[in-house]
Amino acid sequence: METEHTDANLLELSANIDDMSPELCAPVLDQLLAAGAKDAWFQPILMKKGRPALMLKCLLPAKLLETIEGIVFNETSSMGLRYHAVTGHRLEKSLVTVATPWGEVQVKIAKHQGKTTQVSPEFEDCKQLAEQAQVPLKLVFEAARRAADSLK
Repeated sequence: METEHTDANLLELSANIDDMSPELCAPVLDQLLAAGAKDAWFQPILMKKGRPALMLKCLLPAKLLETIEGIVFNETSSMGLRYHAVTGHRLEKSLVTVATPWGEVQVKIAKHQGKTTQVSPEFEDCKQLAEQAQVPLKLVFEAARRAADSLK
């Protein structure tokens, strides 16, 4: 279980990318997260002269800046990036296993000041069970959420 806390020593890194194949985006995110980034994502933007592009954003502990910069420069077409200090607030999180008619699913429970605010079934667990049982994914997801709600 992770306790609710504030992360004061974080950086948010960003880079505008207008000349990279979109197929390369997911592997970049995987590498950033594996290297210790707290979060990483791409968002669509419009650059000068109306060029469609992507902005890579990454939230990371300051001590990982050199490692994360290396990944961005080696794995993307970016020639520059920006970063600034940020503070993050992270909720208390725990992982529970619940039973559904199709099998067990792990569910993330998040709390703010001791009160449950988020209940999130693990997507991959639900997807695997839905495929095995040949039922709609949303049925497994909803069953897992109901089972977790009953634990409150």
